[in-house]
Amino acid sequence: MDQRKEMSSGSSYHPGAAGRDREPLLQAVRARIEYARRGGKSSGRPIFVDDGVRRVCAGQLLPDGVFEKKVKTSHILQKPRAIAVQKEALDHVKASGGHTVRALLVEAGVTLEAPLSDFFQHGFAVRRGYGEQIGLPLGWWRDANASSAQGVLF
Repeated sequence: MDQRKEMSSGSSYHPGAAGRDREPLLQAVRARIEYARRGGKSSGRPIFVDDGVRRVCAGQLLPDGVFEKKVKTSHILQKPRAIAVQKEALDHVKASGGHTVRALLVEAGVTLEAPLSDFFQHGFAVRRGYGEQIGLPLGWWRDANASSAQGVLF
């Protein structure tokens, strides 16, 4: 008992803090389970692009015409609030007959989708040191798991 008292008064340990720290962990676990449920590494074809620094995998084109890209929530553009995709990858998806872009926000456990045509109609050029990209404001994305067609704002 005295040891616990010393720990709570002398260090940053607090017994009640575990509950607060638990929710982000549960969200991350749920996201990983959802990713594994979808088959982990799917049978999609990876699309490689030059991001201005090196050659990277921009995402994968699935057999059903959906371009799937993993996005960290920290990579969502702040001004304006948008998700950007390499223009070279979007051009490749369009030439291959793709029709939808899917962003997997793994940390948040959210899957967003937008028609490929929205990138070319409503997107804007992004040049911030990672090659030429097209950003699509979050208002044009929809939550793939939600039943309504309303966009999602973060």
